[in-house]
Amino acid sequence: MQPRTIRQATEILHDVLERRLSYREAGARHGIARSTAEKQVKALVRLAASQTPIGTLNGAALSSLALLRAARDDVLRAVQAFDPAAGAHRGMPRWDGEFAEALKSLRSQSENANRDVALLLLLFSTGAKPLEIAVLRVRDYLTQDGQARDCADIGHLEDGQPGRRPLYFLSQRLRSALDAYLEERFRRGLGVSGQPGYRGLVADSSLFLTKDGRSFEVKARSNSDPRPICPVLVATYRRILVRAGMPGMTMQSARRHVAQRLLARGATRFQVGELLGIVHQRSVQRLLRRAAPSIEYLVKDIA
Repeated sequence: MQPRTIRQATEILHDVLERRLSYREAGARHGIARSTAEKQVKALVRLAASQTPIGTLNGAALSSLALLRAARDDVLRAVQAFDPAAGAHRGMPRWDGEFAEALKSLRSQSENANRDVALLLLLFSTGAKPLEIAVLRVRDYLTQDGQARDCADIGHLEDGQPGRRPLYFLSQRLRSALDAYLEERFRRGLGVSGQPGYRGLVADSSLFLTKDGRSFEVKARSNSDPRPICPVLVATYRRILVRAGMPGMTMQSARRHVAQRLLARGATRFQVGELLGIVHQRSVQRLLRRAAPSIEYLVKDIA
């Protein structure tokens, strides 16, 4: 989160906890929609909780306004102690032995290890959004003769508008993880077709399934807000990141990490936008902005 967004989210949090305004009312004071206000507050609370535990609240409980109000003092204390720079640097793996350790940690704690490792690698290889991952089908990754595709052309939403973006499967580590998961799916009879094509799996079945073999449900935010969300997949990713030793990480910060790695490899900002499904260059610039590290972080253990 950027400093300005953190300040705004903190003010909105005080409004909803102390003044007991609704997200819509608190957001209106800042000229933003209810959904944006709620999203900012939830992101801030999760990041703060990753540094300072908020009582017994964790996981989905951190998204409940009623529970946050009940633990108001602990929530505000954690937010006041939150260090954005420490949060940005802690939990962000380097793409070497440190990330290998994250995968090892995840595999040792997950009850669905092959799927979760593939999900984590897909996120860090492509920067895909939850909805993009939820709607992936077996045929997006496999050809009919069972070969892995180099790239899938998938649908996505930006600013509520439908579009298309490429999703590349060129990482060998990602391919190996996906292959291991699909092999397990076939072995367990999850989404199998009884036919030889697509490695014996139903071509239009979801690429990733819940632990009981169902697709991750995509639904409207509410009766009055038709925008699609996939809360079960988001919650699954939250658990994956914690088990991988990245409790302060969010899917958005992972997308930023991918964008920065692409830039470091020589990509232009236009290419970053194309690869992450971002049409507007201002959105690319916002994604690539980084909060300045604190003085303490800069000088700690410098020698």
